Amino acid sequence: MEKEKIVEVLTPWNFWEGDQYTGTARDEYLKQLVEYSRQEEVVAIVGVRRAGKSYLMRQCIKELIKNGAKPEETLYINFEEPLFKNYLNLDFLVKCYEAYREIVNPEGYAFLFLDEIQNIPGWEKFVRGLMEKREAKLYVSGSSAQLLSAEFATVLAGRQVTLEVYPLSFREFLTFRGVKIDSKLDVLKRSRRIRGYLREYLEYGGFPRVVLSEGNYKKEILKEYFNTILLRDIVLRFRVENVKQLEALAVYLLTNISNRITYNKLKNMLKFLGTKMSLDSVVRYMDFLKKAFFIFEVNAASYKAKEIIQKPRKVYAIDTGLRNTASVRFSEDIGRLAENAVFLELKRRGNDIYYYSKNKECDFVVKKDMKFIHALQVCWSVEEATKKREVNGLTEALEELHLRDGTIITGDYEDKVEVDGKNIFFIPMWKWLSLDKGSASQW
Repeated sequence: MEKEKIVEVLTPWNFWEGDQYTGTARDEYLKQLVEYSRQEEVVAIVGVRRAGKSYLMRQCIKELIKNGAKPEETLYINFEEPLFKNYLNLDFLVKCYEAYREIVNPEGYAFLFLDEIQNIPGWEKFVRGLMEKREAKLYVSGSSAQLLSAEFATVLAGRQVTLEVYPLSFREFLTFRGVKIDSKLDVLKRSRRIRGYLREYLEYGGFPRVVLSEGNYKKEILKEYFNTILLRDIVLRFRVENVKQLEALAVYLLTNISNRITYNKLKNMLKFLGTKMSLDSVVRYMDFLKKAFFIFEVNAASYKAKEIIQKPRKVYAIDTGLRNTASVRFSEDIGRLAENAVFLELKRRGNDIYYYSKNKECDFVVKKDMKFIHALQVCWSVEEATKKREVNGLTEALEELHLRDGTIITGDYEDKVEVDGKNIFFIPMWKWLSLDKGSASQW
């Protein structure tokens, strides 16, 4: 492709001839990206496909221009542009940059945004070369955890920072729905609307396009996302030959979110359900699903590495809407969905997450700086029997991990009790999710 044609294709994506539509701003992520713009490191923006990384990049460009950068000093390239599909190699990436420098002709330092960069083999060499020349600030995005890999860090000699982007948090979901939350009072004044929106959020999840769509179209979009993630980010990237096996494993995992698993158990259950897979295939496909940010695994809490390795893992989905669309459901299953949503919120808040299991169980324990700092249970419907079970599991975890306070996140039940010298806070999920980095003790 000639350089003039490259610039012609790039122009509608960029701000050189005027403003671009950038969607609803995601303020927390945008604030981080603008802060990173003042640093020398490459910024890697990673996360599941359709979580909003491309819009976030363009929002960052718009903010940079607002803060004084000239439009021609910014370059955005989407490497999933259909007109580029036959040219995805390192030479083409270099040619795009040369075309930008020669034709758009920025005066000096530039801000480069390379979207879905994993489609260009060897892109790391190009990025490192520009870093060493100090002629551009680089942002790269991708729908693969390989951007977080040790190889990437080695090539860039540790000169990178990473921003993990998830589908909308519940707070962001409310913003997209026109409900602005700035304080506890805002939450209480709008409690009825927030409760109703929480049900919708658990059913359809937080992918931006899904949130902004209506009715049955939401399910159609989610089906498309499920198929696209499997095809583009796993089958094509990792050259998976048996797509039916991969899909069977993905559906089984989504159906069984919050359950404890072992790879041997997965192999045996899939065989029982009619899909025969080797243990090696299960291990490889699980790795692919994790690298595409499709599912997450949670280890058991322990200060002993041997115990962590030996115990089963728990599995969670990247989005409850994606889970509901692709899984086999026989009931509303709101307890599992609530637990998955709490897990995702803990991940968004940058936590290292485990579960606790000894004599009793606790859904989540949070670790920071090599020390466990908090324990949480999720119990949608609080009745006498479930209340006793959840409290017992939580208090055992608190005692074992030397913690004083614990939280039980509920559908609508609220209370504070003291058990064996431990403070137990019951807080409705709609409250806990509504405040930024909120905790039960804030209420």
